[in-house]
Amino acid sequence: MPRRPTSVPLGPYDPFKLVPSVLFQDGKVTFTPGQGNPEFAKVQTEFPIGARLEYRQEKGDLYFAGDHSLHISSSLWVVRPDGGRESLAQGYSLYIHRRAAARNLERAGVPFKIVSFYQEPNGHVVEDDIKIRSSPLVSASAFLLGTSSIWLGALTAFLTHELRYIILVGAVGLCVLASALMKGGSSKRSGLIKVLSIIPSYAGGYGVAVVVVWHLFR
Repeated sequence: MPRRPTSVPLGPYDPFKLVPSVLFQDGKVTFTPGQGNPEFAKVQTEFPIGARLEYRQEKGDLYFAGDHSLHISSSLWVVRPDGGRESLAQGYSLYIHRRAAARNLERAGVPFKIVSFYQEPNGHVVEDDIKIRSSPLVSASAFLLGTSSIWLGALTAFLTHELRYIILVGAVGLCVLASALMKGGSSKRSGLIKVLSIIPSYAGGYGVAVVVVWHLFR
């Protein structure tokens, strides 16, 4: 709990105050929705020593039971040391930038937790803590994977004009990307849906990169 009045934005730097923010003062926290969230109200509640903020994201099933791919709603809570909790905001359109919020709250010395949860048909709630990774190496790896179809296609086309090698390298690259997506899925079936959905864009990006490089270096 900050010892002096501290306003913490729950998103990146925003000169127009469109993202929500929280103000900590005199043992209380005040949630201000920002101009980008007119449907939410300003809320103030107690924030004693040992309390934390908790951002909860409710998931549902989109394609089939258990895929957890559908965003239902988001909510921001104060969780007190005794286990009591109080909602600051809740709704489908609640916008909080998870990485920026975690970074800003950490700098202010405010405990913060992000939880994804899913209610099964029998009423049982399954919760997963979401870890925010801030390592530049992790971000770079994600960027390389996301653009792999383009740079891999360009590099392969630069090194060879053999169509069979072009196809082989493209297939291997797709398998690597598919493996990463399967590991990040909530279930094997949801991971498979993600893999199938990216095949057209991956093949398109790979093919365009190959054609462009062949055209430039023929």
